[in-house]
Amino acid sequence: MRKWLICLCTALMALVLVAPSSFAQMSGLGQDMGSDADQTIGGPSGDDEICDDEASAGLTLDCDVTKVTTDLDSGPSATFWGMFCDNPAVSAGQTDGSSTPVMILSAGTSFITVDLTGNDDAADVVFTIECPCETCLTQVTIGAVGPTGEQGDQGEIGPPGADGAQGDQGEAGPPGPPGPTGPTGPAGGKKGGDGGGDDGGDDGGEPPPPCNCCNGGNGLGCDCADCEAIVCGADPFCCNTTWDSICDGEASTMCTCCTDGCGGGGGDGGGDDGGDPPVPCNCCNGGNGLGCDCADCEAAVCGADPFCCNTTWDTICDGSAASLCTCCTDGCEG
Repeated sequence: MRKWLICLCTALMALVLVAPSSFAQMSGLGQDMGSDADQTIGGPSGDDEICDDEASAGLTLDCDVTKVTTDLDSGPSATFWGMFCDNPAVSAGQTDGSSTPVMILSAGTSFITVDLTGNDDAADVVFTIECPCETCLTQVTIGAVGPTGEQGDQGEIGPPGADGAQGDQGEAGPPGPPGPTGPTGPAGGKKGGDGGGDDGGDDGGEPPPPCNCCNGGNGLGCDCADCEAIVCGADPFCCNTTWDSICDGEASTMCTCCTDGCGGGGGDGGGDDGGDPPVPCNCCNGGNGLGCDCADCEAAVCGADPFCCNTTWDTICDGSAASLCTCCTDGCEG
């Protein structure tokens, strides 16, 4: 008997030094057999003659721990899994070096569940399971869940996305209203001078009235077919969309009906006008780039539209000259 006790003490001290640790996880009352619990292998503490015939007698007198699970939520407990003897004794090591028995809640040949009350603080606890022929030492690390870590920094803002595709061009707006009616053009052809005939001649009657081709037209086209055909041949907009001030300017440079009427300006009197007709100014026909070659007409147009003298003399300036001046047909002195 003395020999058996000496062997038991020697084996017990060896197991304390070399027994592997088990870092048990939270589980459900020892029912979790998964991989979340580390295995812990127990070793024998001693053999004696009484244990030699254990196998032949069909008895389990030793212990073998293969893993440990813990449950610290619903009543602190630990379950040891493996092979165990009947009526084992379980104790827990204390910080002062002593060992205190722990209550066995349930047990079988493959498990032992013990009460951890008083032994559930965060610590490494060495449990001793004693059977007649073997003692198992198992170190269990019981730890609380740590606090939630601080939130990490926000990631960098990603690069801006690519520009979207350009939208379709909008529909053209409706044409604007016709401009105001310009002043009445000059009278028809001048009376012929003294032609040297017997009766001096006259103008053969009243001159035809001016057409409206230089003065707003009829909305589409104007009231002189010949002039309308000339202008719309060069600028179909005037007959297809609206007769605007640009069409007025084109008529004043391409037609004579704005001053001489649609059928022509002079009579059939017996004389001529006594000299060459005046040369029309270019104020209705493109001007000089800035302004035009008749100072009086240039002043009248640029006073109403400074763009014609400050930026460029365009077809709108031509139309304004046709409405405001007479030099386009009668010359600058006319």
